[in-house]
Amino acid sequence: MVLSISFSSSVYANTFNTTNESYSLNTKEGSTTSQLWIYILDVWQTFDISNSGKAEIVTTMDTKNSEVDSLKVVSNLQQLKDGFWTTIKSWTSTIESTSLILQKSWYVSKGYFYRLVTNYYAYSGLEVETTSIISRIVGY
Repeated sequence: MVLSISFSSSVYANTFNTTNESYSLNTKEGSTTSQLWIYILDVWQTFDISNSGKAEIVTTMDTKNSEVDSLKVVSNLQQLKDGFWTTIKSWTSTIESTSLILQKSWYVSKGYFYRLVTNYYAYSGLEVETTSIISRIVGY
């Protein structure tokens, strides 16, 4: 049996919303907490671009119990170009643990809008629980 529960918040390309978003029950920027999850306790991410064009991401995932075999996080830095979101950099981290932190940076080109799309996976035996977060849009 494969169990997949997914929550996400998205901003459409034509909105260009640059305010911080609340993704679920939690008030931290880019965080999701749900009592519907069996294994996942909390997922969280931050995304910003400095004045020099350095995109910095931090994403975390915590689980509820030790039944989890491994965790996986896939973070995709996307650029809005010609009306489409294109992944320009992707990071993946997999660990046999009950918590995971991924911290990365990448320099981006000026004159575009960017967002971070992160997918979270918690594996327990043959089951996988998943969720995702789509960040606010940041212009540079």
